Amino acid sequence: MRYLFRATAMLMTAALLPGHAASAADGGTPSIPWRYATCVQGGLSGVLPDAHLDYFVVTGTATECAAPAATDMPVGFGLVTYRGRAGLPGLLHGYNVRVFPTPPATGWQPTPITFGTLAVARSAGTYGVCLTAGPITRDPQMPLNYYGVKVACVRVTVTASQAEGHSATVTPLAADDPLVSGPASPRGAYTGSPSPPVPDSTPGEDPHNFCGSCF
Repeated sequence: MRYLFRATAMLMTAALLPGHAASAADGGTPSIPWRYATCVQGGLSGVLPDAHLDYFVVTGTATECAAPAATDMPVGFGLVTYRGRAGLPGLLHGYNVRVFPTPPATGWQPTPITFGTLAVARSAGTYGVCLTAGPITRDPQMPLNYYGVKVACVRVTVTASQAEGHSATVTPLAADDPLVSGPASPRGAYTGSPSPPVPDSTPGEDPHNFCGSCF
């Protein structure tokens, strides 16, 4: 039984870790292999509600600050969301991965990108969100999980009231804060979609997606 679990875990690792890809994800949508950029500068600037989905959109900017090594894969970063006690893994959903533009034929130049990600559920609580880059180090106790470089982190506090519904505030958070001390745990492969699968399991085809997460 132990060997079966280990084999299953390794197969999941190959499918979900950056640099690997399963043939399909999220109900048959092909996944896109990608790698973490190893030099990223950026920050997280705010939070706003999604108009149609039960999420808050965390916004920010990021710049690849050095030319990537030769690779046939896109390079990028992820928004990892932490919630709960210190040391618990944060979740990196495939729809919260963002990749940098392919360098033009004239050569690589640092290009800042602006992004919004569905990083926080519309549910009362305290969340840590980190813009995470490479290089990564696998967690020896759970190879599916890994530690990356936390470029910038924020604390998002979601409150709820009967009169006003859910609201969120954002404050800076140190990268070594206990709230975000755990490893990243991938959830779902990257498909290029900026939103979760809709009920019919077709990612990115919900016509009501708020554009705050569509970049």
